[in-house]
Amino acid sequence: MKRQIQTKCPVYEEILRRDFNNSTRIEYELRQDPYVGQIFNELQSIAAVVVRPSPSRLPGFLSTSTETEFSRKELGKFEHHEVSSDRDTNSCCFSGATFIEGGRIVLADWNNACLKLLNNRGLLIHRLELPNNPWDVKPLSENVLVVTVPGEQKIYNIKCDKSVLEVESSFDTDCECWGIVPIQDKLAVTCDPWSKAPSVKLFTMDGKLLSYYQKENSGGTLFAYPEHIATDTEQEVLYVSDARKQMLIAVTLDGCVLFRYAHKQLRAPAGVTTDTQGNVYICGKESQNIHQITKEGELIRILAKKENLGNPRAISIHPDCDRFVISDVSTDECDDIITVSWQ
Repeated sequence: MKRQIQTKCPVYEEILRRDFNNSTRIEYELRQDPYVGQIFNELQSIAAVVVRPSPSRLPGFLSTSTETEFSRKELGKFEHHEVSSDRDTNSCCFSGATFIEGGRIVLADWNNACLKLLNNRGLLIHRLELPNNPWDVKPLSENVLVVTVPGEQKIYNIKCDKSVLEVESSFDTDCECWGIVPIQDKLAVTCDPWSKAPSVKLFTMDGKLLSYYQKENSGGTLFAYPEHIATDTEQEVLYVSDARKQMLIAVTLDGCVLFRYAHKQLRAPAGVTTDTQGNVYICGKESQNIHQITKEGELIRILAKKENLGNPRAISIHPDCDRFVISDVSTDECDDIITVSWQ
């Protein structure tokens, strides 16, 4: 037995030595798939840092900051201004409203296919007929407005003189364009709310499609019925009201959803606007109220209720944030617009 073991041992040692030598000579190398290299070569960047300035949070006795001013002030008297015209063939339906230079107001009258210009006292001074029904209107510059006309699938640039509106130019969108807001050097537009694929699209100022938001990362639809749209003062976030999902959706220009705001007392959210402190205001058309929320999507309070409003549709805050204009599409008040200031 001992002799057999002595004979076998050198053989086993040789086998172990060979296996050991073979194992130590193995080298591993990670080779990148050529398709991955191609993707990285085409990427301009992997990510970006977004800077979000925020107001001072010093205690009141150390700072005169008005950070919470608009969340504490109350609205004053709701003043009604009738702005129907002898040339109107239907009752008014103001689907869009905005302030422009000098405190004047421009309204999109859906039912009468026209724009109406009011002076700073709420009196009608000019009426511009359009080929089809306009939905939304926003200032592009001091003397130029952008107006959506869904039936024509066009966006119009409207020149605004002191007392006259006139069409300056237009471009095709190849989709039904509804809510609109200028953001940075682009136009963000809610598109095709009636279709199976509603979206928000970004256009250049001359109508070139840049990108669109339609799907979430999970593959689900981002919007169900997007109508109205607004942005913040830094022009970094889009606030989109969705009447079918019964919520406001906040989306960055990169397509990231920041928050969704829904509330049991917010039904058929419609017009949206923001103030200089980042607060967001949403018209509840069927809940007959206006919700004031923070830029993080938290409810501050319900500002106006059905005692003051019928069915609010459009809302705009003056650049000085001292007053609002609100349209009411209820049967009794559809020919009026409402102005209201902070107390």
